[in-house]
Amino acid sequence: MLGTTSNLDSIKAFERMEEKILRLEAQTQALSTTSTDNLAQQFASLEQAGDVDAELASLQKQLSTESQKRQQLPKTPD
Repeated sequence: MLGTTSNLDSIKAFERMEEKILRLEAQTQALSTTSTDNLAQQFASLEQAGDVDAELASLQKQLSTESQKRQQLPKTPD
């Protein structure tokens, strides 16, 4: 009799753990789906906010121009 109660308690504990794991897996799946959509939306938003390639090209041109100006400056004698 005592062994049966212990076995039933063990089975119930195992079932509770299994249910908890299933709930956590469902939550994780729901969050990953939402996160993926959110990430895609963030990328789309960034692309719409401005043309990153054009901004990068502008910065590179600016750096190149500044570099050329520095090279044209007369060198100071040491």
